[in-house]
Amino acid sequence: MKKGLIYFLLFFPFFIRAQTTDIYFDKAVELFNNKDYDKAIDYFTKEVELNPKNAEAYNYRAIIKQKQNNYAGALDDYSKEIAINPSAAIAGYTNRAYIKGILNDYKGAVADCDIAIAINPKYDVAYLNRGNSKNNLDDYNGAITDLNKAIELNPKFDMAYNDRGNSKNGLGDYKGAIVDFSKAIELNPQLAMAYSNRALAKEKTNDYNGAISDLNKAVELDPALKEAFFVRGITKSDLKDFKGALEDFDKALVIDSKFPPIY
Repeated sequence: MKKGLIYFLLFFPFFIRAQTTDIYFDKAVELFNNKDYDKAIDYFTKEVELNPKNAEAYNYRAIIKQKQNNYAGALDDYSKEIAINPSAAIAGYTNRAYIKGILNDYKGAVADCDIAIAINPKYDVAYLNRGNSKNNLDDYNGAITDLNKAIELNPKFDMAYNDRGNSKNGLGDYKGAIVDFSKAIELNPQLAMAYSNRALAKEKTNDYNGAISDLNKAVELDPALKEAFFVRGITKSDLKDFKGALEDFDKALVIDSKFPPIY
């Protein structure tokens, strides 16, 4: 179970909102803010038909497609946003990197983050996303460098501490990882993945009861966190609770019948 934690990585999308006198765009933003995404996407589509240079409309529409798991559509819209003004499309590059990460195109994600950082060297989210991609490429030291920068720019960036903990787990620095996950939890006690990731580090240091405690908290906060059930199953196996382990593996499979670590 060397890399179970890699499945916990997240990318946070970022977008810029602007004001306009365009009735379709204004209505679309209103619907978006009210989470009426189906209607919002119709209005954003009308907007780009009338104003094909409205980069923000593509950005919003891409975010909706992202929420609807239409990743190919989101990727296309972010690319259209970038094409309108490549030298200022920091949101487009960063969000496209997010989608590429979901699609396992980590090298492509790194390339997009490189451009976002070149546009704005103080953009913490781009360093986070690039660090996550490097984690997935097993470049843990490179990831730590990026995540250190994200934390330098934003000392209260809970996800950066969480993801730096992932890097340290990857390097076998489990004690250091626990420190980072604990900081993430201190900053955001509702961050379920941080409890799950800390549990993985505790399991590696044979603190099985501590791991179980963290995993119980993780699934309490997020009952759909399949990785937490998987790690709890591993930890229960360590404790010779094989019945409990099988129950947790089954729960992970109920959430995702093709969950890779179990297969």
